[in-house]
Amino acid sequence: MNFVVFSDQNYEYQVRDFVSSISLLNIRVDNIFYYTIGFDSDIEHNALVKIRWEKDKDLSNYSYYKAMLCLDALNRANGQFCYFDSDILLGHRFKYFNPIFGNDYPICATTPMPYPFRYFHNLNGEYFEWDETAFMNYISVPKRTMNYVYACFFTFDERCIDFFQEEDAWCRFKYFIPHHELRVYPFWDETIMNVLLWKRNAKVNYGRIFCNSHKFNTIKMVETNDNIRNINIDNNQYEQIENSALVMFYHGTKNAESNQEILTFYKDRYALESNG
Repeated sequence: MNFVVFSDQNYEYQVRDFVSSISLLNIRVDNIFYYTIGFDSDIEHNALVKIRWEKDKDLSNYSYYKAMLCLDALNRANGQFCYFDSDILLGHRFKYFNPIFGNDYPICATTPMPYPFRYFHNLNGEYFEWDETAFMNYISVPKRTMNYVYACFFTFDERCIDFFQEEDAWCRFKYFIPHHELRVYPFWDETIMNVLLWKRNAKVNYGRIFCNSHKFNTIKMVETNDNIRNINIDNNQYEQIENSALVMFYHGTKNAESNQEILTFYKDRYALESNG
């Protein structure tokens, strides 16, 4: 399987830690296609394919690169792909991940917050909420066909080309961007992806296979315990665990110091395990 990840120079430390988690956990991967937005990387890994990609002036948000880069990756290798945001560390259960392919849309994981929205008050004190409804109405998608999913991770293959082509087109749609962008795409590419999934009557997802956390104590607890069920760690909804035995990775690993603590734990624990 092939992995796809991208970053600009500010977030390369996250990709470095992501690649380290692959190495320390001995995760098998054919290629790691790493797209570097406007810079050259010095990260090294046997499977790493570094691709410098210049900044695209037509994309108003960093997340809008995803669809375009997934299309490019499909031209570079045959087979099956996993996309990862840069702020992800894999967990040891990813070795046993059973990916789903063969649909005409990418397969994502569900979120701890199934109805996300943005809200604000205008100068008159009026309250407004923005969610996916405006975009759904604009392209005549009548209802959700499954739960809302995150865009931080998904699997895909060549059958998803049409999906990514449409997503990329909406990421560049000048009628919405920039003046109506947050009203129509309140969560940028994630709003677009969810609505296009429902447009295609998507019903397949991975469920809750990750934990949102950058905290060492949380990740250590989940990595070492298969019996955690239906809790919000530290009463934080984002750190929701439905079933720790199914947690494949950790999202939101933006704290460089915590990442090093986690990777040291991986090195100590899993090196010992691999040595018997």
